[in-house]
Amino acid sequence: MSDIGGEVQITPTILREASGDGDLQRAVHINLHNQNIVAIEGLDVVPKLRILDLSFNKISRIEGLADVPQLKELKLYNNQIEAIGGLERASALQVLHLEHNKIWGINLGLDHCRALRTLFVGNNRISVLEGLDKLTGLSSFDASDNEIDKIQGLTNLVTLEELNLRGNNIKQIEGLQHCGQLRELVLCDNQISHLKGMSKLPNLDVLRINGNLLKTLDGLSKSLKNLTEVYLARNELVSVEGLAQCCPAIEILDVTDNRLSSVKRAVAGLVLLPELVELSLSGNPLATGNEKYRTRICLGLPKLQFLDEHEVTVADRYQADLPPNSLPGDSVAVGSEFDPTQEEMLAYMRKMNISTQVNAHLGRPSTSSSRPSSSRPGSASRPGTSVGSDGSDSARGPNPMMMRRPPSARTGGGKRLPSADEFESCASDFKVDPDACSLSPPALWPSHICPFRPRILLT
Repeated sequence: MSDIGGEVQITPTILREASGDGDLQRAVHINLHNQNIVAIEGLDVVPKLRILDLSFNKISRIEGLADVPQLKELKLYNNQIEAIGGLERASALQVLHLEHNKIWGINLGLDHCRALRTLFVGNNRISVLEGLDKLTGLSSFDASDNEIDKIQGLTNLVTLEELNLRGNNIKQIEGLQHCGQLRELVLCDNQISHLKGMSKLPNLDVLRINGNLLKTLDGLSKSLKNLTEVYLARNELVSVEGLAQCCPAIEILDVTDNRLSSVKRAVAGLVLLPELVELSLSGNPLATGNEKYRTRICLGLPKLQFLDEHEVTVADRYQADLPPNSLPGDSVAVGSEFDPTQEEMLAYMRKMNISTQVNAHLGRPSTSSSRPSSSRPGSASRPGTSVGSDGSDSARGPNPMMMRRPPSARTGGGKRLPSADEFESCASDFKVDPDACSLSPPALWPSHICPFRPRILLT
């Protein structure tokens, strides 16, 4: 290792130590993270290099890569780079990390990187999106935490699946009409006041737009039929009405820290979402000082499995002594002929070994995500994901662009529904004598297949 005034130069010795292979001619992965390196040089001794990590150093220029034409992944985050260049021979490069540098713009620095699939340029000083025209195979692009005020320059990114523009100065959603393959869009912490501009995104699966200036859902396109996760926290929303008409497939919805004030209006707007299993409403007036808030939400949305990042239990649904009423959408209220008490219902559920949770959407396979893995902070209801240490997954990094879809509450079907005859017989027996019910439980039944319905009051 050559150390001049505390600054390290790359030599065959340091490369050998970093690769763990005595034969540098065979080395494919070199990790020089946080070595006080000031320049990229001396790579001619590793001609088969595929992955190079030079993150957390003092590098100010991209250079010295002509001798590694097979390089596929380059990590240069947390350095002192001001301009993108020196990549003329990097035609095989697929993943490039340039986060946390001093880059002012992309310009023409990536024109020769036509194999690039994943590009990270977050936490720089970029003000204009440009220089991306030749990246026609790009699938993931992160330009978060820059100074961008307009979405543009994405015309040729027809294969783009993930776009992260969080923490910029964007005021409206635009320039995405050619990104029809986009699956995840992150626009958190900007200055967006309406949801127009997504009508050409039929494959959008995840929308994160927390921390903006939204007061209504006006402008939300009805073409977003495949949207399953919507994050609208820290806006100024007073209603979620209309969401179901535009995005009927939503499974996870976060509207924490908005201005929703009515439980009844919230349930009325959300009960029309048949796949909704995870909901976050904390930080809204409707949840503040309302002792029955959780019970009313859980009763109003019988398929819900997580509320405010806590699993919904049978106690959440039945703990309050609520007067008789009908469930949302019912035309007939629970009558006096069949109106069991809470104790009777719970006793019957124990007798029949009925599950107190809805662990699956019966009859549906579990959802599988085709998006690449990346790190995501964990929450009370969902564990975080972790990045592999072997360097084999080139789509991962220390500053991952996408918060990969967390494991949702829907995990795939596995419980048997009772037959129509079994159900009718069980219901009839229960009406006469709960203890004389003849149906034996060959398999666990979910709680929403119970031959009685809970009483509910929405105010």
